[in-house]
Amino acid sequence: MTLAQTATLAQQQAASNFARNLEALAQTQRALGRWLNEQLLELEWVFAKDRALSAQEPSGQWIGGCSLPRRVAQALLARQEVRGSTACFLAPPHAAALRVALDKLAAQQAIVAIVPDMRDLAIMLHCEDFADDIRASRLWCAAGPAWDVSLRSIFDDQEGLATPAQFIRTPDADPELIQSLISTAQAVFSQVHADRAARMQALVQSPAQRRRSPGTSFRLCVVAPMRFRLWNDIGHAMMQATQQIGGVETVVFDADSPTNSSPLALLKVASSCDAILTANTARTDLPAVLPESLPWITWITQPRIPSAALAATNDHLIVTDPALRDAAVRAGWPATRVCVGNWPEVQSAAPTARPAGAGCLAIITDTFPLDTPPDLMDYSSHGLLWEYIREELRHNPLALSHDIDGYLAARMAKINIAQANFPRARFIEKLIVPAYQQGLARTLLCAGLRVRLFGAGWEALDEFRPHAAGAVSQRQQLQDIAAASAALIHVWPFKISHPIDALGVPVLTAHRCRRAQDFVRSAQAALQGRPPAPAASSPQRLTGSLIASIVRNIAAA
Repeated sequence: MTLAQTATLAQQQAASNFARNLEALAQTQRALGRWLNEQLLELEWVFAKDRALSAQEPSGQWIGGCSLPRRVAQALLARQEVRGSTACFLAPPHAAALRVALDKLAAQQAIVAIVPDMRDLAIMLHCEDFADDIRASRLWCAAGPAWDVSLRSIFDDQEGLATPAQFIRTPDADPELIQSLISTAQAVFSQVHADRAARMQALVQSPAQRRRSPGTSFRLCVVAPMRFRLWNDIGHAMMQATQQIGGVETVVFDADSPTNSSPLALLKVASSCDAILTANTARTDLPAVLPESLPWITWITQPRIPSAALAATNDHLIVTDPALRDAAVRAGWPATRVCVGNWPEVQSAAPTARPAGAGCLAIITDTFPLDTPPDLMDYSSHGLLWEYIREELRHNPLALSHDIDGYLAARMAKINIAQANFPRARFIEKLIVPAYQQGLARTLLCAGLRVRLFGAGWEALDEFRPHAAGAVSQRQQLQDIAAASAALIHVWPFKISHPIDALGVPVLTAHRCRRAQDFVRSAQAALQGRPPAPAASSPQRLTGSLIASIVRNIAAA
């Protein structure tokens, strides 16, 4: 009988995890993999009481001192929120804690784990399969007595990996150990930051930007986040528009890769190009990162207009809506450097599946509960305002017009709340918009209409659970839903253009209706095969020819 046949399931899983992790580390941290392979582990691999793979010492003690590692990690890290692109996990007690922390991050975020004992890291890499995270540059490990040297080498080898903006630790960690790790790690990060700043200054002052000779292609750096985001798939839209531009060579910078998260990474790529194209990020957002001699084109899909005062003389804006163009000109942008480029039409592929709710009205957006946040209870007037708006939009979502600021200001005045220091963005993003969207769904469902609710969060709300159809996580899935629906419901109370109008299917826009009865009648007509007529005209879309015209202006300047 072979060893594999006699080994327990836990032993087989531990061996498989370690092999896969070492194979992945060979691509990212080869030296670390060699050190890990030399660790001798006299352990019994077992499944813990919460079914997480773990191990016991010969004495019978659980590694990490816990028989419920996954459950405990979920409790200890429940409030973890990483805002930057990279975080540093200090002395994770178990592989389960590292797995929980990674799973709470967005796909474009990374963790650098500091594990002072190489044996501990070897155990972790037996207990969990991190291979996909390692290959995706989402997990980096500095381990062993010389972990600080390893930490420095990570950032020297990966200049595009941003230094961590915050530390992750479990509350039960040894305070003295944690403080020692923080002190040493911060010294490493400070030195990395200083070295990178010096390199950036040298590049900005003497940019590697080439001098184009006649007959050579214009090089355009396209900063495009490539992961799908529901209703904010800007990277895909930019790539679609820049696929074929005569005489222009596009250099793609995937802003979703963790190893493209540092300003130095962007500068190194962009400085070898003749211009840069980004979405919703302009020179004012990254001051002094790129030389002023490098033209910067920004595609604006949101209401915020970048500062014209901080723009260089050959910077340009492409905005999705004529109203945004007017706003940009009022803000000081020269009219000759602002043009309209709406969301490009989606190039639909043949449907891959017929989604649930075919022939129904479809609301497609993520949502969440609207309970009053506990911290607002300390400000009784703010908590009262939250509840007032939630209940008003619950019963009458059309009380909100497309003037969100005016709506909020009027409700604040009713309760005598001052404008100064008021968390306006929080109320709009976390209350008003989702309450409006839930209110529209409720209006249609109460009228007895066939409605399916696509997106994350609907299944968690009791009244909407029977109509929830699951999260939308892929482009093709979104296109399949749109193609199979009688009509899509536009549930965003903003004036500017929205990508829902680029799907090429009937769209019912709620805020064009003055009364709930009008909204319901329009929805009934759509279900009966009489969808609303498309807008008489739509703005110029973001296309290769539009970008090419801007490139010609830049080249001629």
